Amino acid sequence: GSDLPWRHSRTRLDSPDEQFRASLRDAGGASWQQEAMGEAADSLVASELATIYQLVKAKSERLMEREHQLHCSECFVAEAAALLVGAAKARLRAEVDELLRRSQQELKKEANAQRKRLEDLFQKAQEEFRKAVTWRKEARVMKGAAVQEKESHEKLQKKVQELVRREKALRQQHAEEKERWVEEKEKLERQAALQERPFPEAHRVLDDSQQHLLRSSSSLALRRPQGRDSEGLPLDLQVRMDDLDAGSESWSVPFMEALDREDLCYPPSAPVPSAPKLGSEELQAHAAWWGVDTVAFGHRGLWGCAALLAAEPVKSQELQSWFLRRWAWQALLTDASSLWQSASVLAKEKRPLENLPLQPFDLRQWLPDQRDRPLVKLRRRLRPLLAQSEDVAGDGHLLWLWPASAQRALAGALWRDVRQQLLTSEKALRLGRADPSTLAQAARSLLCVAALSLDASPDDAQAALRSLARLCAGHAEELPSRMADALPVLLWLADATGATGRCPPATGGTTELTAKALQELGFASLEPGHPAAVHVIAAALLRAPAEAVTKPTLSLLTLMAELLHKAAESAVAKLEKSTAQMEDALERRSLRAWRGPLRRWLEHLQEAGICSRTSPLGAWVNGSIGVLDELPLY
Repeated sequence: GSDLPWRHSRTRLDSPDEQFRASLRDAGGASWQQEAMGEAADSLVASELATIYQLVKAKSERLMEREHQLHCSECFVAEAAALLVGAAKARLRAEVDELLRRSQQELKKEANAQRKRLEDLFQKAQEEFRKAVTWRKEARVMKGAAVQEKESHEKLQKKVQELVRREKALRQQHAEEKERWVEEKEKLERQAALQERPFPEAHRVLDDSQQHLLRSSSSLALRRPQGRDSEGLPLDLQVRMDDLDAGSESWSVPFMEALDREDLCYPPSAPVPSAPKLGSEELQAHAAWWGVDTVAFGHRGLWGCAALLAAEPVKSQELQSWFLRRWAWQALLTDASSLWQSASVLAKEKRPLENLPLQPFDLRQWLPDQRDRPLVKLRRRLRPLLAQSEDVAGDGHLLWLWPASAQRALAGALWRDVRQQLLTSEKALRLGRADPSTLAQAARSLLCVAALSLDASPDDAQAALRSLARLCAGHAEELPSRMADALPVLLWLADATGATGRCPPATGGTTELTAKALQELGFASLEPGHPAAVHVIAAALLRAPAEAVTKPTLSLLTLMAELLHKAAESAVAKLEKSTAQMEDALERRSLRAWRGPLRRWLEHLQEAGICSRTSPLGAWVNGSIGVLDELPLY
């Protein structure tokens, strides 16, 4: 290992060389021996460095030689590749030239064949042209007979289509009439059964603490069925009839708590006002009147409740007004919606124009006549109303409640209440800080006063409409949005006052005020996606005769046509998005049935020279027809 060039001198000192160790022993510890060892070490290091240098130099030479050999190899490879590429290009060029020559030869052969084929086709075309000239001469001879046969065929086809259309219309009319009569029959049967059994056992639920009431005839607890009735009123109230005269808090507190939980009269789209707080005095008979109204009559029974409430001596003004406004409005809205539903059927059947089939609510048939029931107390309160005069100012088609004196009393009570409400809120109205729900209550009360006063007190109706116009003008932003359910009542007022031209206009400006109210509240009263709005507006529009249309009437009809177009678009969009296609088929067919009556009505107006297809009225009506045309049956 000592001969290796990379070993250090100190390693040599540690090696077991006997000669070297002997020299070290001979040296002893003298100083000259130390100098000799230093020189020997330096010479040894120098020799090792020289050896390393020779090794590195040899290694470098070998690397340079290998690089030179590699460079020569690369040059040789490049020359060989160049030779191969040149040979390949020459071979490919020769092959391409050969393919091009063969392609040219084949193309020449194909061109010669195509030329011969075209010459043959040209000869055949000349022969066919000669034949066509001959056939044309023959066709001219037969054309006259063919035209006559075509005209006769078209006439027969039109007759067949008309007969098929009439058959479909008659079948549809028959089916709708049958369904309507079945519904009317079921409704009458239910009403008859309920009138025969005014309070069945299923409607009476007594607590254990009230079982003694069954043994004594002085009181009885009545409870509505679980849930709601067909019109949506809450049914979870109990009323003790012996509290009618005492004014006890035992029934009024839970009754008002239930009223706070649910609004009795407003639809889901309308705002829900807050219930008033109970005062020190209790209002008598309210819960009992409400408890019997919808057993047989639905929301129509609220006419009787409102009439009794208007005749009751005032004991709690705030609470009484709270009930009176809601009951009267809900009863009016229910009857107006029913009227327009019947009018839509008559309009589709092309019945002659007549008054709307308004059947007043008869107080004499409201309560059942059983002496063993506690309703004797309520009938006793009804006697003064039924004993009053039943004189009618007009022909009676504007009566909502019978006898007419009860309607006049109810209208007067509502008129006094709304005036008091407006006077109380006068400062807030002037400052623009009035509650929107309070404004909506006042507007609904004014509409009720106008509808109930048209027959007996036209001046009150005109004053109510004038107050409504001022209220709408001062609060045009917040009030219309709260009147989403007022469309049936507004259209009934427009029809009854002659604003649409259906009857002679009312005196004193009532017609103009009604038209203004419809213009202010019409668009806000459209419920999005509700098909009933289409039926109501279309029925009101078709009731306007062409011979009675004037300039103010034409502007109102144009507004109604725009309302119809907007309602039709909303209803069609909702039905197209609906997933219940089969369930909506009847509603789709009912909406499409308006196309024919609307077309005939518009043609009648055009023949009379009242409007044209490009006029606003004609454009809106045609747009509505087009929207209904796009609605598929399924």
